[in-house]
Amino acid sequence: MTEQQQADLRTLAQQALTWLSSHDIQPDPINYAVAWAYCGGGQNSDLHACLDKSIVQGKHIDSHLLHDLHERFLGVDDGGLDQIGRNLQAMLKGLLQHLAEAGDGVSAFGEALTQQVSRMEREHSPEAFETVARELMSATFDAQARNQSLHQRLEETQRESERLRQELEASRQQVLTDPLTGLDNRRALDLHLFNMLPDASMQPLAMLVADIDRFKSINDSHGHAIGDVVIRNVADVLRKFTRSEDVKARFGGEEFVVLLPRTTLTGAIQVAETIRTRIEQLRLVRKQDNFRLEPFTISLGATLYQPGESSESFFERADAMLYRAKEGGRNRVVGE
Repeated sequence: MTEQQQADLRTLAQQALTWLSSHDIQPDPINYAVAWAYCGGGQNSDLHACLDKSIVQGKHIDSHLLHDLHERFLGVDDGGLDQIGRNLQAMLKGLLQHLAEAGDGVSAFGEALTQQVSRMEREHSPEAFETVARELMSATFDAQARNQSLHQRLEETQRESERLRQELEASRQQVLTDPLTGLDNRRALDLHLFNMLPDASMQPLAMLVADIDRFKSINDSHGHAIGDVVIRNVADVLRKFTRSEDVKARFGGEEFVVLLPRTTLTGAIQVAETIRTRIEQLRLVRKQDNFRLEPFTISLGATLYQPGESSESFFERADAMLYRAKEGGRNRVVGE
């Protein structure tokens, strides 16, 4: 590395730290990685555009948002899946070896039968018949032993296959789940939209976009631990007052998205009002010191899918309604 390249890296590192400091964000490894990418330490234009959009819209830039951006654009970890793939490959190779050994055993049994049939055609004495019977019995026992061994190995392979299937499902859930709330994450939301939009031309599909009001002041006044409690309680309300078929996702930071299949705009607004009211009524108390968090609210935007539009357009219209709800005074629902 040349001296100029080293100087450029030092400059970029300082820019990333300065940017984090300007938003009062701790430079932990994840936050620093996002800041580095945003300030020019990578070619991730999608991350840059997403963060620029959040800044333009006046959204709070904090560790929650940066961790979500890291998960979405930088933090895809396929190591677990790679290991599962290697285990599966080894299991299949072992199974093929077992089947090959079984094939050898079947061939050996066939050769023994052929030899004894030939002997019976040549010899017709009692001694010859006794020898043939003894040899056939021995070959039969050998074949049974080989088949028993194969049967056991197949059972072991079946158990190993089920274990790997469970590991794969667990890894899949980890990749698609927001670790703080247990809701779907942005990646899972994109998959749901991909699967739902083809049917949305024949039956209504509504979207809610929600954002916790004045969340920055909660973090500034009480710390990120309390902020996390608030986010988890909002997630619990979303789970409790929506249907099991509805998609509930944490979109980023303090923002959430709900997809409501087979729901009209009027129905979606009713669901949003229920969510808004329930959150307004929350009274959170910390047991160890009886600390009572002041009531907080949420704003929501609602819209209905228009046949033929992209998922990006669908979200942007709902997000625009959320923006209107914020401009209109917060703690309200605005439908398109």
